[in-house]
Amino acid sequence: MRAARIEEAVDLSTLALQSKGYWGYDEAFMAECRSVLTLTEEYVGKNPTYLYERNGKPIAFYSMVLDKGELDYFYVHPDYIGSGIGQKMWQHVLETARTYALSALIIQSDPHAHPFYTKMGAVTIGQIDSEVDTSRKLPLLQVTIQ
Repeated sequence: MRAARIEEAVDLSTLALQSKGYWGYDEAFMAECRSVLTLTEEYVGKNPTYLYERNGKPIAFYSMVLDKGELDYFYVHPDYIGSGIGQKMWQHVLETARTYALSALIIQSDPHAHPFYTKMGAVTIGQIDSEVDTSRKLPLLQVTIQ
């Protein structure tokens, strides 16, 4: 794990789309997701963003928005889903949250990722409208940082 560099924003955006696509969403929905899953250099420079790399290429990453107390991105390349990298990254998320003295993190989850977050100790606290399709409801979770 290491801190992402601002010039890696495009690679991280591509990784986010690849990871989202793992769940079998159609092309139209994925096209709608592009803007939401696009990280800018400004975003990466402003928000704690960390990546896991293998052979010099990012294969997983996460980012937090500190002033919202939110885990904003958490994506693993499809080739590595189920390999344990997500769990390692989750431990890093918790360590990072402690570093910033956060008492909790809010997570707006894809429905397919919901079981992962609950397995990691997050609790479902409600639902929120999707930014992509407001008729679609997303699980809203919270994890207490200890």
